[in-house]
Amino acid sequence: MKRHFLLGLSALLATSLLLPVASAGQIYKYKDKNGRWVYTDKKPAENKSAEVISDKKTSIGSTSDTGPKVDLQEQLQSKYSTGSPELKASLAVVTLRTNTGSGSGFFVSDNGYLITNKHVVRPKGFSNHRQQQQSLEREAQNLQRRFSYLKEEKSRIATNEQTLRDMKKSVDAPGLYRNPVTREEYETHRTNHIQRKKDYKKDLAEAQQQQKELRRRQRDFNLASSSASITKRFSIFLKDATELKVKLIKISKEHDLALLKLDGHRTPFLMPADYQWPRQSQQVFAIGSPLSQSNSITAGKVTTVKENRILVDATILPGSSGGPLIDNEGNLLGVNTQRIIDNRFNGANGFGVAIPKKVVIEEFGQFIGK
Repeated sequence: MKRHFLLGLSALLATSLLLPVASAGQIYKYKDKNGRWVYTDKKPAENKSAEVISDKKTSIGSTSDTGPKVDLQEQLQSKYSTGSPELKASLAVVTLRTNTGSGSGFFVSDNGYLITNKHVVRPKGFSNHRQQQQSLEREAQNLQRRFSYLKEEKSRIATNEQTLRDMKKSVDAPGLYRNPVTREEYETHRTNHIQRKKDYKKDLAEAQQQQKELRRRQRDFNLASSSASITKRFSIFLKDATELKVKLIKISKEHDLALLKLDGHRTPFLMPADYQWPRQSQQVFAIGSPLSQSNSITAGKVTTVKENRILVDATILPGSSGGPLIDNEGNLLGVNTQRIIDNRFNGANGFGVAIPKKVVIEEFGQFIGK
C-alpha cells in the first residue's frame, strides 16, 4: 500500500505539489503496568519486551510525534470487520459536532490531523446557515401576518358586540323598531359571537406561544452563529461513538476546507489515490453522517470531473459534508461538500459534489505529516 502511495506522491510532486517528509525513526510498542498499549519513538530503558513496529520514513499518512498514544486504529479494528476497503476506510471517518449542527470529517495522518469542510466549523455565510436564517425570517413574517389578522379580528368582534347590544334592545322592545329582531335571530347571533370570541382567544394564545418559541430559537441561532465564528475546539465521534475533542488548526481562504487536530492519539487514516484524477463512470463511495445517521456509506459513480470539483451520483446529504470520497480500494479522491438538486423534482434528483484531493493537498500538504 505504501508503494502505491509513494507512486501517487511522485505524481503529485511532478505537478509542483510539495509534500513534507518526516525524519527517519523507530516506533516502539509495549504494554504498561496496567496492560495498556503505549507507543513511543524513544526506546524504553526498563521494558525489554518493547517491540519495534516501524523504522521507516514517514510521509503524508505517517507521522513521528513523540509521546504515548492511545491507539484508535487498534481500538476500532477490534470492534468492526474491515473485510472490504470501504469498511476499512470508514474507521478513519468521524462525525463532527458544532454549535450549529453536525458534519463529517476524516483523518489524513496517524497522529490525528483531520479534514472537514469549512462550512461545518464556520457555517456563517454558507448555504445551510443562510437556509436556517431565511427559515426563521419566513416564520417571523408569517407570524406577523397572523398577528395582523388577529388584530383585525379583535376589531370585528368589538363591532359585533355593539351589534348584539342593538339586537338585544330590539328583542326587548320590539314596538320601538320597524323591523324588530326576533329572539331566535338574536340567540343564533349571540351563540356565533361567543364561539368566535373563543376561537380568537385560542388563536391569540397559540400565536403568542409561537412568538415566544420563535424568539427563543432566534436567540439560540444568533448565539450559536456568534459562537461558531470564534470556536476553536469541537467534538468528534468515532465509528464506535467514542467522543473526543479536536482543535482547529487552519481554514482555507479560497476553498470549503478546514484542518483540525486530535492530540494524544494514534489514528486510522486515509491516503490519497496514487493517480491524479478519477475517471468518468468510476465507482466511488461517499462516507459520512447524513441526516444524523453516523458513519453511513453510499455508492455511486463519477459523473463529471472538473478542475475544482468532482460530481458523483452517490448520495450526499446534510451531515455528509466533510466526509471522504474514496475509490474501490479505499483511497481518497476528494472531500464531500454539497449536493446539487433540481427543485422541479422535489430534491429527488441531483449530484453530489466533492473537492478533489489535489486541492486538499495544495491547501494543507505542509501541515499533514508534522
